Amino acid sequence: MPQIRCPNCKNIFTATEESRGSRLACPSCDTPCRIPLKKGASQAPVGEQAIAGGLPPASSPMEEDMLEEVLDVAEAGDDEEIELEVVGKLGRKKKKRSIRTRDGNMDFVNWGLGCYYAAVLALMAGIVVELAAIGAGATAGLSAFAGSAEGVAGGLGFAHGLGFLAGLMINWLAPILGLTASSLCLWAPAASGARVFCLVAVALNAGAMLAGLMQAGLSFLPGTDLIALFLLLLAITATFVAWCMFMWFLRRLCVYLGEPALESEAVGVMMRGVAILIVTPFAFAGAICVVAAFAKIPVVNLMFMVLMCLAMGAVLFVFLRRQLDLIGSMRQVIASRF
Repeated sequence: MPQIRCPNCKNIFTATEESRGSRLACPSCDTPCRIPLKKGASQAPVGEQAIAGGLPPASSPMEEDMLEEVLDVAEAGDDEEIELEVVGKLGRKKKKRSIRTRDGNMDFVNWGLGCYYAAVLALMAGIVVELAAIGAGATAGLSAFAGSAEGVAGGLGFAHGLGFLAGLMINWLAPILGLTASSLCLWAPAASGARVFCLVAVALNAGAMLAGLMQAGLSFLPGTDLIALFLLLLAITATFVAWCMFMWFLRRLCVYLGEPALESEAVGVMMRGVAILIVTPFAFAGAICVVAAFAKIPVVNLMFMVLMCLAMGAVLFVFLRRQLDLIGSMRQVIASRF
């Protein structure tokens, strides 16, 4: 009588001779287990099951055992790619077939979204620090109007330190986390149609970081101001387009997950980003016109510019907070399904 080892719980139980060629439930965990035929018996049952599962029928006991192992793994729902090598009687490889039970890796995608969440947090922290630096600079300006040299020195020193810290978070930490996020999200399922957008985002983010490095290096060389300005504008443009591609990736991923509300939110976030990019230059142009109109009152000009910066910082802060809500909701959906 055959002794059967359950592929799930590894329990060993005894089957009857009449059950050969069929499947019995494991007494411990109820997992269906294949009862092998005797050597030399007809292989029709195994061949029929192999053909139903998309595998060639077995022609020897050795092939039958290997087909049984592959069928058991396929039934268990393994997410990895399995390679089957069938060996003939002479020890020569005859067939090789790959089985992929699921495409992509949503765990990697979830980690990538977590990196993007951290990148947005870094941007928000950088904005807060930058606003503090602007406030310190405004304090130095007011101290200059009051004739306090110590106040000017202290305010400027504090402003420079905070500005350097904000630059690290905004110009380096956030882009590095964003590039990592886009790279991990390349493991999105091909059926979602989102990989191409993520691939473009990775390429643009890498190009923007390279342009930023070149611009930082040229800033120390004389006579390269125009080239450095061009590289800076190129880096900003590439970063914005990469962000739009990543937002479109999120939209395609939401469609794949069957979440129309999150899909609409992703499109809304992208449209608001485009609107902010268009409105910001006109806002600063209007601010410059207002400052020029009150050029004879330096204190008013200074306070107006500070208020303008605070307003823009508040708009960006709310905009980034909305992205955090979107990413957090998508991570919850992915974690609950995969």
